[in-house]
Amino acid sequence: MPTCQNCGHRWSLKNTLKVAFKFNGNTGQKCSHCGEIQYVSKKSRNQTGILGIIAFLAVVLIRPLLNQDFSTSMLLAIPIVGVLVIMIIYLIKLSNTRETVR
Repeated sequence: MPTCQNCGHRWSLKNTLKVAFKFNGNTGQKCSHCGEIQYVSKKSRNQTGILGIIAFLAVVLIRPLLNQDFSTSMLLAIPIVGVLVIMIIYLIKLSNTRETVR
């Protein structure tokens, strides 16, 4: 779980999921302990983005390799997405400043 860079407070799962799945990386989330706005770090956004692409490709590429139908592929995607969410939760690091990805 990420910790606030201002006060060191460990974020809850709820707050972590809120900040992890915001599609606009420029909007921050207030720390529930000190009230300072925290942003997902540039490195974390890059890591989670790459992880999402890898998971998507795994689901798409497994289907033809294993000669599966669509419903079986979707059943296989459920645990992959679950693992992805768990990994994202632990990859998230916070920053006091808004970092742009270039």
